[in-house]
Amino acid sequence: MALTFQSSATSTADTITLPSDVQAGDVMVLCQRAQTNFGGPPSDVTPTGWTDVGAAVNVDDGAAIRVSHKYKIAEAGDASSSVTGMDGANGDWKIVFVFRPDNAADSVAPQDLAGEITDGDPASQTANASVGTEPLIVLASFGERGGNQTGISFSPAEDGSVANTDIDFYRKIYNSSAADVTVDLGDGGNDNSLCSFYLEVTESSAITMNVGIPSETDSALAATHSKQVGLGLPSETDSALSVALGRVINLGLPSETDSVFSLTHSKAMSVGIPTETASALATTIEKIYNLGLPSETASALAVSTAKLYSLGLPSETSTALALILEEIVPILLTLDPERLILTLPEERTTLTLDEERTIIKVK
Repeated sequence: MALTFQSSATSTADTITLPSDVQAGDVMVLCQRAQTNFGGPPSDVTPTGWTDVGAAVNVDDGAAIRVSHKYKIAEAGDASSSVTGMDGANGDWKIVFVFRPDNAADSVAPQDLAGEITDGDPASQTANASVGTEPLIVLASFGERGGNQTGISFSPAEDGSVANTDIDFYRKIYNSSAADVTVDLGDGGNDNSLCSFYLEVTESSAITMNVGIPSETDSALAATHSKQVGLGLPSETDSALSVALGRVINLGLPSETDSVFSLTHSKAMSVGIPTETASALATTIEKIYNLGLPSETASALAVSTAKLYSLGLPSETSTALALILEEIVPILLTLDPERLILTLPEERTTLTLDEERTIIKVK
């Protein structure tokens, strides 16, 4: 997984319009600074759907200034939308960064938060990103009343930054080999604010998409597997089913044939067949489809094979029958209350099983 910087936006109001290129799964970070007329700092506002990075980087001077930071994993419809944040009677400054992972972000974890606001020289801060899990983003904001930020340092050097009068926002992405980042700000006058932290980003699983199969086929596979998970199967069984389904999809079978296979295999797995038997069944059916038979013949054979396994025959009997079915394709399966009859026309062979499911006649 890798992160890239996508875009940014600024505002000097209580609202900010997000960039038009925001996509669902992007990671957005909002830095905001607001100022009142010394009746107390502005109230902090976390926009709807956003999350506060943490108290350590939500700082105020006790009189007129507050700085805070928020983040959000973008959703459909966020592009070009308006976000309402802090409202300072004497000034508002907002900056949004948008970062894009290879696949949609699943979670964001703020780490190593540090923040200070002072009329003097803030102490330097170090974001210990070297111990973090990549990919991660190191971020730092530098503020001063009147826009007189001075002595800004960010080392190793930032990837980029955005300035918005009373607040500057810096960023650095580490997709690998993260290093500690030290930041500092000089004394520019009043209400010098310095905040730093890093965000660890985890992306959503994209296993099925990575096998290079057509999107519509991949969607069908994902939907099918999702249904199997809903059955409450043991994790090892579910995992085996996922792998088997993936192999079948990769065979390039017609959609209706693939659907029949998925359904058949699903039923076999859900009846509690031992793992080794179910795996043998999956392998047998897969081989059947590889014979290049007409879809209706292959489907009938696959269903018949699945029924054999679901009867709970001893493994050696079931395996023997599966091998016969593999070699002799045209088949007539008859089930009645007392016996199972398999008629294999090409060999003129009939196997008859009694209610105990043992072979009682072969001719």
